[in-house]
Amino acid sequence: MTTVSTIRDRVAGAGDLAEFLDAVYEAFEEMLAVASEHDEPGGDLFAAMVMASASAASGRDHLCHAPSLPPRPLRPARGDGRARPESAAGAASWLGGVSRFLAGALMRAAKTAGEPGDQVACVLAAVSANGIAALMAGQR
Repeated sequence: MTTVSTIRDRVAGAGDLAEFLDAVYEAFEEMLAVASEHDEPGGDLFAAMVMASASAASGRDHLCHAPSLPPRPLRPARGDGRARPESAAGAASWLGGVSRFLAGALMRAAKTAGEPGDQVACVLAAVSANGIAALMAGQR
């Protein structure tokens, strides 16, 4: 699993909007994978994880409409061999941290993006990230 600080470093270190959007897209993909791995029927966090998965997919999909999102990933895929949180509570904590960070970063990017399509995509993706943060609040 990509750590929250690794995601923060990549997103904050983006040199331009295309790199930023690429990094945030990858972060939403990672959030979707983590939430999907912990949406066990009958589990305490089943509903929250299912809803977080849907919100992560929505955030990722909103970014697909950003004109500045590169047509192909700027970084090669890392494979799926990353360790994931072992517990649903650990996943909730990780998802909450990533989503809170992304929501703020996306709103800042929306204010500085020159293209209206990029602005809208960032705001809508931020709404999705805020939704995940709200779902995970109190779930840890």
